[in-house]
Amino acid sequence: MKAAGVRQFGGPIETLDLPEPRALRPDEVLIEVRASGVGNWDNFARTGDWDLGVRPPMALGVEAAANAARSGASDAIRAVRDGGRLATITSDPPPAERGITVRAVLVAPDGRRLGRLVQLLAQGALTVRVGEQFPLERGAAALDQVRHGRHGTAIVLQPERAR
Repeated sequence: MKAAGVRQFGGPIETLDLPEPRALRPDEVLIEVRASGVGNWDNFARTGDWDLGVRPPMALGVEAAANAARSGASDAIRAVRDGGRLATITSDPPPAERGITVRAVLVAPDGRRLGRLVQLLAQGALTVRVGEQFPLERGAAALDQVRHGRHGTAIVLQPERAR
């Protein structure tokens, strides 16, 4: 399995070969990530300025899946591997279990405003424009685009799909 990441804090972004996921237990799921957003937070992780609780060598990228369903965090934690991390934007994070780090990410909890954004998205009035898509091997170039600004558009990494 391949990932864009770093071998040491502050090091260059390169393609890492990672072992395939271990066999899943009956209460686990494996999520296939077909594309992941790249943001300035990835540079913070790359340099070690954001403590993610892991040390290099490590894959970058945290924008693939997160819990956003009210009362869904207690169900979502079942999909997280032992020792993994769960970030939820709900105000009801579950208690930590099996060595999982649980973080509530609350910026401005406002269900009415969020509901309005969902309506706008469904109506096509709100869109997410992808500015550029990069293959996984060009992770450094994707992060460079983010650091130099691509206001109003998303930068996306797309791993090569298994054949």
